[in-house]
Amino acid sequence: MQRILQERVVSSREAEFNRLKQERRERISQIIQSRKQEREARRKMLFFLRTEEERQKRLQEEEEARKREEAERRKKEEAERQAKLDEIAEKQRLRLIELEEKVRREKEEGLRKPAVLPMPAEPPALGRPTELGGAAPVPAAAAATPAAGKYVPRHLRGNVDAAGQAPPPETDRWGGTGSKPDDRPSWRDERKPTSFGSSGSRTSWSSSRR
Repeated sequence: MQRILQERVVSSREAEFNRLKQERRERISQIIQSRKQEREARRKMLFFLRTEEERQKRLQEEEEARKREEAERRKKEEAERQAKLDEIAEKQRLRLIELEEKVRREKEEGLRKPAVLPMPAEPPALGRPTELGGAAPVPAAAAATPAAGKYVPRHLRGNVDAAGQAPPPETDRWGGTGSKPDDRPSWRDERKPTSFGSSGSRTSWSSSRR
């Protein structure tokens, strides 16, 4: 009876020991599994964080590269635009310099070479016969009046008209007598011009030639 009781006690103790041992194993296994899961979760979290960090870094680098390229492109466009503006300004400056130089040369040429106007035909001296004595003086109106159909510039027409209105030579004072003409200065006689085309002057001149 005592041995049976002892066997029961031993078996119960073994069962309790085995149960505790099993529980201990299960607890250890659970701890190991939980730690393994924690390590796996930590590893996954680190991988995610590392991946996200790399992605953010890559995006940041791409954004910086894009901004850098955009800045370089804008800088290049600005440089090209400024170069074009400088080229246009240089062309305008050279053009202004050429125009100023041209105007200056024209002014210098105008000062260095004054305009030469053609001298109007001078009428023969009034009140004096020709030194040869036989040649008749050319009428002032015929000498001063331009040939028919000849173009006269506008700024010279006044001179031609003034020359055409010069008083005719006074031939009736000495042409008809055949005597020596007066030696007095002709400027005194020029104050009394005779009418051009008078019949008396023509007659006396014709008689002197005969």
